[in-house]
Amino acid sequence: MFKFIGKLLKYIIYLAVGLVVILLLIGIFNTPEESEIIDLSSSGSNKSFICSLGGEKSKIKIRGNTAIETTAAGVTINYSNVNKTNKGAFALEGSSKQGRSWFVGAQSYLLLDTNMIPYNCR
Repeated sequence: MFKFIGKLLKYIIYLAVGLVVILLLIGIFNTPEESEIIDLSSSGSNKSFICSLGGEKSKIKIRGNTAIETTAAGVTINYSNVNKTNKGAFALEGSSKQGRSWFVGAQSYLLLDTNMIPYNCR
């Protein structure tokens, strides 16, 4: 009987250690400073980009956690949710034109519904 309890206890300890290792590997124990997203609502972050694809150029102005895009055709699109990663890239969501968002970073993309269109943003 005591042998059975000893083996059971050993397997429970192995299970607990295994779960801790798995949780560490998938990043459950990230500290807040390791978070991928930076809050821009109070930072006063102002940034501008010109994003081009061939001869088409869109201008993006980021002010805090909102942004305004002026397309090559002169259409103004507002974004109500802008996030910045700790690597300096921006994600623009909450567009006034449904199904449209941007990822602006080392490689930039205009996301139209399910299409990812690569742009060069400077």
